[in-house]
Amino acid sequence: MKGICGMRQLKALVCRFPAHELTIHRLYRQDVTFRTVCIDYEDAQRALQHWQARSTSSAHKAKQFRQILGELEIELLGRIEASLVFNHLPARGVAVVTDLPPHRRVRVQG
Repeated sequence: MKGICGMRQLKALVCRFPAHELTIHRLYRQDVTFRTVCIDYEDAQRALQHWQARSTSSAHKAKQFRQILGELEIELLGRIEASLVFNHLPARGVAVVTDLPPHRRVRVQG
């Protein structure tokens, strides 16, 4: 069950940041905080869709949820970018590109 929910939350995020798909999947598996923010992001998207479908009197609520989504996107993208930088730092002269599937990973001697 957890996998199904996780995929739904990731689908929206991957659609928003397709260039970071592998990193998003890796972080979702490995980072509890990232996973929690993904859930918040999906909840905020549903709320936005709900308020957008209502009458024009709910425009203020929709605006609030657009702002929340923007803030969550900034947090998620910051975590994605930090992960990319951290995972590409050389450790004792060796950098491993971990954002690739295992069969495509490369070791670079430094």
